[in-house]
Parts: sequence; C-alpha cells; structure tokens
Amino acid sequence: MKTFLHKHTMSLSVIIMTCATTLYIIQKTDALAMLRFISHTTLLYGIWLMTFAFFVYVTLLLSKETMSRLQTIFAGLAPSAVFLCLTPFFIETHIHQFITALTGFYFITYGFLFIYTHHKKQPLRQKVHEKLKRSHLIMIVITSCLYLYFGIDHLGKAFYVDEKLWIYDRIETYWDNVITGDWYNTRPSDKPGVTTALLSGPGLLFFDPSTFKEGTLHKDQLEQMFFALRLPLLISIFICILITFFCARKVIPAEAALLFFIFLCLSPLLLGIARMINPDALLWIFFLVSFLCFLRYLFDDSLSALYCAGAFLGLSLLTKYIANIFIIFYFFIILIDPIIRKRSSDQILQVMRTRLAQFGIMLIVALSTFYIFYPGVWVKHDRILLATIHSEAFASTWVYFAVFVCLLIADVFFYRAKITSATIHFFHTYRLWIIYGILSIFTAFILLMTVNVYTNMPLFDFTYIIESPKSVYRDVGPFAIFNASFYPLIFGVTPIVVIGLIFGIFHTLRSREWQSSHVIIFYSIIFILMYYTGSIINHVMPIVRYQIVLYPLIILIASLGWTMSLSHFFKKDSRNIILLCLLVLSCESAQLLTLHHFYFSYNSPLLPNHYIINSKDMGDGNYEVAQYLNTLPHAESMLVWTDKTGLCQFFTGSCNNMIQDLSLIELVPQIDYYIISQNRKNYIERLTLQKIENRADYPIRLDRLYNTDTKKVFELFPGGREAQFIRVIRSNDVNIIDQ
Repeated sequence: MKTFLHKHTMSLSVIIMTCATTLYIIQKTDALAMLRFISHTTLLYGIWLMTFAFFVYVTLLLSKETMSRLQTIFAGLAPSAVFLCLTPFFIETHIHQFITALTGFYFITYGFLFIYTHHKKQPLRQKVHEKLKRSHLIMIVITSCLYLYFGIDHLGKAFYVDEKLWIYDRIETYWDNVITGDWYNTRPSDKPGVTTALLSGPGLLFFDPSTFKEGTLHKDQLEQMFFALRLPLLISIFICILITFFCARKVIPAEAALLFFIFLCLSPLLLGIARMINPDALLWIFFLVSFLCFLRYLFDDSLSALYCAGAFLGLSLLTKYIANIFIIFYFFIILIDPIIRKRSSDQILQVMRTRLAQFGIMLIVALSTFYIFYPGVWVKHDRILLATIHSEAFASTWVYFAVFVCLLIADVFFYRAKITSATIHFFHTYRLWIIYGILSIFTAFILLMTVNVYTNMPLFDFTYIIESPKSVYRDVGPFAIFNASFYPLIFGVTPIVVIGLIFGIFHTLRSREWQSSHVIIFYSIIFILMYYTGSIINHVMPIVRYQIVLYPLIILIASLGWTMSLSHFFKKDSRNIILLCLLVLSCESAQLLTLHHFYFSYNSPLLPNHYIINSKDMGDGNYEVAQYLNTLPHAESMLVWTDKTGLCQFFTGSCNNMIQDLSLIELVPQIDYYIISQNRKNYIERLTLQKIENRADYPIRLDRLYNTDTKKVFELFPGGREAQFIRVIRSNDVNIIDQ
C-alpha cells in the first residue's frame, strides 16, 4: 500500500512539474499572452523546484540501485524537457538561454544513460594489443619529423582565399561571444566551422587580429600572427593523423597502416590544406578517423570504436554541414554489409536489430558532441537540424530518406525483418555481379577521364568545368560533371599512389574470397561514387577543395594495394615493406621539396604539362609576389592593380582590384604595376568580351593584361607549371584603356 501511494505521488509530481513548465512557456510566449494568469515566473520556479525535490526524495525511498534511481528521475523530467525543447520549433518564445541549454544537456545525459545500459548488456571482449615493431616506430618518427618540417616551413608566409573572413572576424568573434556568454552568436559561419574557430583560438593569446585592421596595419607582424593562428590547426591535424594510424592498425595489416600513415603525412594536397585556416582543413581528417572506427565496429562489434566513430562524426558536423552525407553512408553500409558478408535468416534479423539500435547510439554520440561544443545550439535547438535533415545538401532528399528509414525500422522491429531478409537474400544471389559492376563503373570512369585528358579533352573540357563549379551544371550536364570529378582526384595524388590504386582494384576484382582489406576497398569506392552522386544532385562540381575528404580514401586503397601485391609476390617478408616505405619517403619528400611549400598547387607528373587540376587556387604565391614588389624603389607609395587580393596583405603600398567600374579609367594613370594570375584569366576575358558585345566602344580592356606577348618584369609558377602563373607587368608596358 505504501509503495502504491509513493508511485501515485510520483505521478502527481510529474504532472505538477509539467503544468508548471507549461505555464512558464506561456509566460515566455507573446503569442499565448491571453492564457497568462500567473504574472511572476519566480513562483513557477519555486513550485517546479520544490516538486522536483519531493519527486527525487520519493524516488530515493523506492529504489536502492543508483542506475534505477537515475533512470526514474530522468523519466520524470521527460515531459517538461520535451515541452521546453519542442515549443521553440513551432512558436517564438523568450525562454531564458540557461534553461534552454539545460534542456539540451538533459537529453544528452539521458542518452548517455541509455548507452551505458546498452553497453553493460554486451559481453566483455578480450582486448588484443599488437606490439608496435621497432622498425615501424622508427619510420613513424621519421615521417612525423618530415611532416612537421614541411608543414611549419613558411607557415606564416602566405595568405589564402577565405582566410580574411576567419582571421579578422570569425575566430575572434566566436571566442568573444563564448567568453561574454553571448551563446546565440557563437556561429562562426554558415558552415558552421566551429572546430576551425575552436582550434585556431590559442593563437589569440599572442595576437589580436582586430588591431591589424584587416592587414592594413602592423604589416611587419602579419607573418607571426598568421603563424600563431595556423600552428594549432596544423598540430591538431597531425595528432589526428597519429590517431588514424592506430585506428588503421585495428582494421588493416600493420604494414598497410604504416604505409597509409606515410602517404597521409606526405600527400601534397593534404599537407597544403592543413596549413590553411579553413573548415576543409579539418573535415577530411575527422571523417577519416570516424570511418576507420566505424569499420572496426563492423568487423569486430567493438562498441568503443562505435563511440569513437560517433564522436568524430560529431566533430565533422561541427566543421561542415555537408558531413551529413557521412550519416547516409554509414547507414547504407549497415544495409549492404549483410549482402557482402553472408548471413543466415536468423542472423539477419538479430544483426539488423542490433546494428540499427547501435546506429542510433552512434547518432546520439555524434549529436551530443555537436551540441556540447556548439554553444549556439544551446539557445537555438533548431540549429541541430541544419547539421542533419535541413542542411542545404540534404534539403531535396531528406524526406525520402526519412520515409525509407521508418519503413525499415518497422519491418525489422515489428515484422521480424521479412522484407529486409528477402531483399538481402535476393541481392546476395547477385553479389558478385553487384561488386564487379560497381568496381567496373569506378574503373571505367577513371579510364574515360584519362583517355579524355591524354587526347586533349575532345569529349569534355575539364578545365572549363572546374573553373565554374557552382554554375557549370546547366551548361554540361550530370555525366560530364561526374566524369570530370575524377580529374582532380586521380591527378591530385602522386604516381606511386596511382600505382597502388591500380593494384588495389586489381586484387579486389580477382579475389574470390574477400578479406577485410577487400571490403574496405569496396566501401571506400562506394563512398567516392556516393559523394559524386550527391554533388550532382546539388548541381556542384567537386573541385579539389570540395572533395578533399576523398583523397585519404584513394590513399587507403593504394596502401592496401601495395601491401597485397608485396604479400602476393614476396610472401611475408617485413624487409620488403620497409624498403617500400623508404622508397615512398624518398619520392614523396622529393616531390614536396620541388613544390617549395606551394603544396596545394600540386599537379601529378602524370598530368600533361599544359593542364592543372586546381584552377581555383587558394592563394599560393601571394607572399612571394608581394616581397618582390616591396623590394622596388618607393614601394610604399606605389599603387598596383591585382586580381589576387591576398598579396595586398604583405604589400606595403596600395592595392586596387576594380574590374567593372568605369572609374577605373581615372585610376589607370596612377597605377604603377599590374599583377595577374591564371586564376582569373578566363573570367576577366569572358567578362570583357560580354561588355564589348553589349557596347562596342567599351573602353576598359583588362583582357590585354593576359596576352602571352605582354611584357612582364616578374613571373612565378607556384605549381611548377606555366599554366599556373602569377605575373607582374609594368603599367607603361600595356595600355588597358581605349580612348
């Protein structure tokens, strides 16, 4: 009888707390003002807190187990928390940001209680620690030293595209808002780029970017400031690469993991982007760690790996909203894994139920990570939707995805996976056809792209396509963009990686009994194709920076391809892998030395010399051109016109980049030098042509600056190719105004 009364008392307490919460929401909602009959929120606070204290007291009397007590307390808070969380989605409220934040942390804690309960039910697994060989450790130390040397060299002597927004506004504003408690405005950008602002923040301890007035003051200290802001990012990425190595050892052979680590550290494009203050600099490494952890979970049912995958997935979402494609990819892999690896009907039911539940756990960890490190979500919960179903990349397809997930869950949990099992068995019958078909599609597109390049692009002009990634879709169509996507991918890695890629695909095609390495190669290829498909759906051509997340997967395939080939021809001989690693170290280091720290301007030697993969360069060469100008007499009083505004950060004189304004006519006599680049050549030439077609006597002829016979006093080729140039032209040597 006593227990019965206690339980009813607890139910009454929950009702009172819910009513108090409802009245509080009415008090804080202007649209519901007519329903207010309590004018002071202090009274509502008191009622709610006293009722909650009584509820906790009764719970402690009824239950002796700590976990049971916690679950009861959190269950009692659920109605109030749900009301507080969901109301702002439908109507504007003025709920205090502290209460809104606590509501979110309530759901996170409740989610972790669920995860803990699930974790305790799983059988304990014996941890196996494979000892790191001394030779491997030596190779890791050497590679790490090379990475830090190449990464830190000239780190402050550059200014890249989009960095102006981060350095002079977003990073400092983010930290100012965090410190002052203005949580609502802790959204650095629409990316949202929280991790970029977070990890660059330590540099603010040494320099205040606002005192530089966007680079117009204290130019002698700019290098040190850029260095201070970029170094924490570079170090963070390096630490993540080390984590990647140890994660990789759990799912691929130790030799392949070592080779993978070397390729990652010495990849020109990956090293180049790691030196920039940009969300893409972090996105690729967060995804890579998450992917490797997810693979370990698939192969070993390791829950710790699942939690790690979720945490780094959350960091990916904090970095760039496009990371929601990773969620779709993981879900898709869970569905096709039983097809690739045969399961019986009973196993399919159990495996699918477990996998879907644990996929939900991974999402809880990911969204909790997103919430904890993003104060802007504490006060505006609907921002979490931007990281998932309401993101720009997912806007057109989320409804179909949601319907499919609901139908799948209904079948698996309520109909014993009858439809799912039948579907899996059907596709497993044609498993080899599916595998060979996907691998053949991937290979065919690479071959088609390669033939097109070596025959001077008669089918598709890749150069034109990559110049206008967000508008070219309407001109060339999806097939051309899909094929062009492989152009920067294949010619953005070194030849030794390309050879390993060929080996990896070859061994996967010829193998009749798949091991984990073959599955990893297959899943990596699926993600690449899925990523390109998503780009086409959103009408975007994935240029180098947009598809930076794919380069590690190509490197992963190449590492497995090389180790499988060595095992096939030389059996188990550790000396061969060390020799290969030394060869890779030598070749990759020599490649980096030839680039002279212009790593993001890399083009494979396999690419014909008159082509480049990155016409949308990020600003390599700005510093060097500015230093040349600064050595000229009276540089401080000079005026230059440039299509590369980044060099103005280091130039001691004045800059102008006016293109269409007719007032440029009055400015021309004052200009001392013109600085032009390949990056803007086609755009300015097309723009000038359009102006002349509309007005025959249009006087501004900026296109003449790009004529090959125009005399130049200084020229720089950041990527070592004449197709990628920066030129300095004396104003007296060219006339851009028709009288």
